Amino acid sequence: MSSETDIQDGFQIYDPTKIDATLDPSIDKMCKTKSYQKLERLMNPKHPINVWIHGDTGLGKSSTVLSIAKQQRRAVVMVNMSFYTDVDDIVGGLRLVNGETIMRKGPVAIAMEMGALLLLDECLDENEKVRIGTVDNWIAVPLKDLEKDVMYPIVSFNINTRKEENDDGYIISEREDELFEITLEDGRTVIANSNHPFFKNVGDTIIESSISTGLAVGDDIEAL
Repeated sequence: MSSETDIQDGFQIYDPTKIDATLDPSIDKMCKTKSYQKLERLMNPKHPINVWIHGDTGLGKSSTVLSIAKQQRRAVVMVNMSFYTDVDDIVGGLRLVNGETIMRKGPVAIAMEMGALLLLDECLDENEKVRIGTVDNWIAVPLKDLEKDVMYPIVSFNINTRKEENDDGYIISEREDELFEITLEDGRTVIANSNHPFFKNVGDTIIESSISTGLAVGDDIEAL
């Protein structure tokens, strides 16, 4: 891939070697919270799994995925979903080009061929429903009613067979805590939630502290 981002019909392909602060300033400042570490494990390329990540705008959901993809040296195919996006848009279908009908691959097929991560951004809101159960026995459940940290049997669509099939899905919530940008004396900044532990020097003693337990501006912390 010759450029940082390959922009195609309604989606982008990100080269892992070009995922950096010029793409997103928070990429290199991610603090490995419990949710971050859990997502790292779930994004194991040897055992791919469907993962829903939900939370308020600006929490860094997409940035977290890009940060982990950079560490794993994996390309990312990112689709900005909308109310009007349908299966044909993301899987692919017949297109009329210069008077000829051709089969145009969508981002899902391209991601599978590349072995890339497929990021469906702005995919569902909390009132959207997913099929929980099996192909022959399922119920539609709103995302807001699903518990995090639970593996659910879901019904998914296989683009190779173009049929529904039984699958599993896992949901992660990033609503656990507010994120803070902390600037150190040497100019570095780190992103941390209120419970992230820092080691603070208090006289001749080192204690563990966090924003929620009183870490404050001017505190002397051990080098990160």
